[in-house]
Amino acid sequence: MKCLEETPIPKDPTELRLFMVVRNGALRLPYLLEYYRSRGVQRFFIVDNNSTDETVEILRKSANTHIFKTSDSYQQAECGVLWVEYLMDRHCRDQWAVIVDSDELLVYPGWEHVPLNTLTAFLDSQGATALHSFLLDMYSDRPLNETHYTPGHDFIKTCPYFEVGHRVMREDGNWEGGVRNRVFGARNILSKHNLVKHVTGSRIGGGTHLIEGARFTQMTGVTLHFKYFHDFAESARIEVERKEHWNDACQYKRYAQRAQDDPDLSLFCDESIHFEGSRQLVDLGLMRSMPAYDDICATAG
Repeated sequence: MKCLEETPIPKDPTELRLFMVVRNGALRLPYLLEYYRSRGVQRFFIVDNNSTDETVEILRKSANTHIFKTSDSYQQAECGVLWVEYLMDRHCRDQWAVIVDSDELLVYPGWEHVPLNTLTAFLDSQGATALHSFLLDMYSDRPLNETHYTPGHDFIKTCPYFEVGHRVMREDGNWEGGVRNRVFGARNILSKHNLVKHVTGSRIGGGTHLIEGARFTQMTGVTLHFKYFHDFAESARIEVERKEHWNDACQYKRYAQRAQDDPDLSLFCDESIHFEGSRQLVDLGLMRSMPAYDDICATAG
């Protein structure tokens, strides 16, 4: 893994840092970087896995962003986890980190007006080292091929719908399924750990779907997942050819086949719910707050 610039990386244990592996993320990166910067992320560590679009050029223009290039196998790196942990060992020891994909927005109780460092300070006070989140697929009320997204625009305004059904509980206590179960018959894990304190004995796995050695509170968040823009069918086709995802890209084969069979595929249905904000997600039971944290939010607001 090669660093693409010689900018010094300060040792600052108070910085909130974001780590991400990306390939051909030019469509989503402008807004994603803006979103997390607005939430309080101060430094970005991005592993580019052989992009062929403008990903690197976009990252070069982003302040406090360190770019690392690799052409190694994403699958053999445990879906990029080994690359992220390598960087965290060197640049995020004993401090909080956001770990996301380029199509994920982490939200939490009060996220609209409460920065992430307020949340991490609360988690510290509770002895927690990670926040468990529920992965929530977001989509539009139009066919996927008509869900046109413009770089830099708010993800939620393009895909403001979600649903809460079609889930089953795994033996390990994690949910799986959701809209991808309903539409594609895919049993994907709906657990994420995008906010983690990198401490000894803690280890992420499965692309942040799983984590070992972490301590949690009753508070949980939601990871809004924006896979279903106009590029969905082509992206799925490419990933099937690359075979770099879990189990020979079996889920991407389902996506690509369904999109091929129905070019006007839409995810919208009678169960679709329009996204309103953090209070709605708490009321629906998709994430949980705590009274002590609510007091902090009330003061911050």
